[in-house]
Amino acid sequence: MENEEVGSTVICDICKSDCEAQDVVEFNGKRYCEVCAKDDLVICDKCFKYEYRDESECVGGKYYCDGCNDEYLYKCDYCSEHFLQSDATWIGDFVYCDRCRRRHISYCSRCENNYWDGEECECGGYTNSGLIKERHSHKDEFQFIGKSNTLTPYMGFELEVEYKGQDRMMDYVGKPILLDNFLLEEDGSLNNGFEIISHALTYKKHRARKELYCKTFQYLSDSGFRSHNTTTCGLHVHVSRKGMRNTPSERFLVNFVYANRDKFIVFSRRESKAQARYTAYYKGYPNDTRYVAVNLCNRNTIEFRMFRGTLKYNTFMATMQMCRCLYLWAKEHKQESTNYSWKQFIEFIKHKHSGMGELLSYLKAKQILS
Repeated sequence: MENEEVGSTVICDICKSDCEAQDVVEFNGKRYCEVCAKDDLVICDKCFKYEYRDESECVGGKYYCDGCNDEYLYKCDYCSEHFLQSDATWIGDFVYCDRCRRRHISYCSRCENNYWDGEECECGGYTNSGLIKERHSHKDEFQFIGKSNTLTPYMGFELEVEYKGQDRMMDYVGKPILLDNFLLEEDGSLNNGFEIISHALTYKKHRARKELYCKTFQYLSDSGFRSHNTTTCGLHVHVSRKGMRNTPSERFLVNFVYANRDKFIVFSRRESKAQARYTAYYKGYPNDTRYVAVNLCNRNTIEFRMFRGTLKYNTFMATMQMCRCLYLWAKEHKQESTNYSWKQFIEFIKHKHSGMGELLSYLKAKQILS
């Protein structure tokens, strides 16, 4: 193609519009205006040549043409995504990206080789396999601790965490502080993470474990785990439905949370329309989905799903106390009621239940203690 003079116009071969000659990109015998070039072409990060966008590989926001792809990238044998060769982990003839390494591969300190989680290292050394189990596979291990009744229900929690450190996540999982006190399960919604599940304890028993919870949260934080500072992790609290199932008290509980959703969005530190949408009670509630703020799909528990995850003990305990107070506040309403006063609920917490220091301090800090 002949070079046009500055100031002349040419026709884009893609959109057929007129454009300034000096702004035209020529590639494979065609002329592209600025807009079409941006839409259809990219510049290879290594050779700095143009390439079709849909024929290049994008890794970390940088594009690689077909030739540079072969020279600088590998294709992960697990997730099939391309990645930089410098981030490769090999097991035999198979290569894995860094993300899959962290999620599925462990390191044997005995022979200094990698091995696939769920299998033993060929040298017979220590294996991390089986520490994080499939969802709902802990039924035989679940314990009920403490003596419960309708005013002292069993409570439990599921705390979601993701690993953000530079080492292998599994190297930090096989520790007694986690394995001896909690159940660990997979969660497909998390990015390189898992659920930490408590046994069912009365509130007083949870309170008595302050030292354990503080040490656990500190260990997780120091090891590179995060819960609040993610886009996915939540803290789900379960409370026994015994004596509450299909009662006016249970319907009041759902409607109270919905009526005061502006307060709970502040308290929970997130507004999750996908995982925990706020909705009022309705006939058949909520057999169609468990992704609501107050989930009643579980036959034996009320699940509060709206809270963001945390590794701070005071925030965690304030959340546990909130769920306990919501349960007891609902029990006060044995008849159908539409009085969803937040002020009366706060007075109920202040005057009828001692030992709610973390909750009251948190409500004050969030400016919703009124």
